[in-house]
Amino acid sequence: MEEASDNYRKALLLTPDKAESHSDFGSSLLELNQIDLAIVLFRQALSLKRDHAETYSNLGAALAKQGKVDEAIASYRQALSLKPNLAEAHYNLGNLLRDQGAIDAAAECYHNAILYKPDYADAHNNLGLLFHKQGKLDEAINSFHTAYLNNAPFAFGMYLHCKICCCNWEDFDDTVHALLADIDAGKPVSAPFVLQAIQSTPAQQKRCAEKSVQEQFPDIPAASNINNKYSHDKIRLGYFSADFHDHPVGKLTAELFERHDRSKFEIFGFSYVEANNDSMRQRLNAAFDHFIDIKNQSDQEIATLARHLEIDIAIDLTGHTSNTRIGIFARHPAPIQVKFLGDPGTTGTPYIDYLVADPTVIPAEHRQHYSEKIAYLPNSYLVNGSHRKMSEHQFTRSEVGLPDAGFVFCGFNMNFKITPNVFDSWCWRLSNSANK
Repeated sequence: MEEASDNYRKALLLTPDKAESHSDFGSSLLELNQIDLAIVLFRQALSLKRDHAETYSNLGAALAKQGKVDEAIASYRQALSLKPNLAEAHYNLGNLLRDQGAIDAAAECYHNAILYKPDYADAHNNLGLLFHKQGKLDEAINSFHTAYLNNAPFAFGMYLHCKICCCNWEDFDDTVHALLADIDAGKPVSAPFVLQAIQSTPAQQKRCAEKSVQEQFPDIPAASNINNKYSHDKIRLGYFSADFHDHPVGKLTAELFERHDRSKFEIFGFSYVEANNDSMRQRLNAAFDHFIDIKNQSDQEIATLARHLEIDIAIDLTGHTSNTRIGIFARHPAPIQVKFLGDPGTTGTPYIDYLVADPTVIPAEHRQHYSEKIAYLPNSYLVNGSHRKMSEHQFTRSEVGLPDAGFVFCGFNMNFKITPNVFDSWCWRLSNSANK
């Protein structure tokens, strides 16, 4: 890209009055993350050719990288008013609208991108993610399958995941075998959390996590040099989560934060997802010394803020579950970085130092399959509230629609964890119980 950019610069010197020369050079600088100069060149191009749709689209991409979302949206809309069949502009506009929560408008943009470019793998993939979020699993399956056939990264895993969510086990074994073969070949075909729900080895799970991080959240080593070992009277702990509300993580951790020894620790809560102001949210807000809403900030802005606050230890409570922001930790917001609770799998990163677990969750012989050092707690890593009460209501079978007699299986898990082998084991146990 550096070589290409140099050639675009030479072309601009030869044709300084040509809008395309400014735009092409700007595009190369945008790829090199020289955003400010790229924007200058895009605006110069537009001063020479006001109806150049591709330049408006490129300007939108640059403004989006600067966090100027409204200006970026306006630039994409201007590009599409000049050239309605510009698929990339539809796609990028859809991404911005999705991030703003305008799901229906984003879906329309992805549909338009696919209309003008039927093999647009990323548009099919992102449309699948929207359908998945809306619970439209049949539509999600179709979108992810098309995305996978067009080589969209991570679409294969989501295709299988959505099929399992529907208990659609057609060709299940063959699909799992193909997915794991791609994992073994080092291909970016699945998110790490998806792989944990199927019969995969710890080595495959680590390989999957490492590939996912390399593709989506690569380490930024230069950022680690910014940090220092701070000197405070109290150790500053920063907890980062998407789940500081009425969510299992919030319920499990509230008392943990309340019980921190304030003579030794100052604790910060960084919340990066929009949440209702429910009673648990209010309790968590009060449990921290500082509760900071960072949902509208970029990974880089959040990491910079954490360094400005001189956080000593940054703790990720989300991992590779929904709404992950591991990219924050790729930018080294703290000298020591820890993963806890969200899920017990490895992050596969070179920048998370420790993972909090226990000998049951991660037996000693499995430590080789984790990129982090394991910080073992003596009994259970799963923190919980000490004052939670069991319901005193005694349910009857009839009030929940069950027959008066008969064995009832109940799995308190999401259905993507019910795979054919799990279901077969239940049926085997039921058959043996009946025979006895």
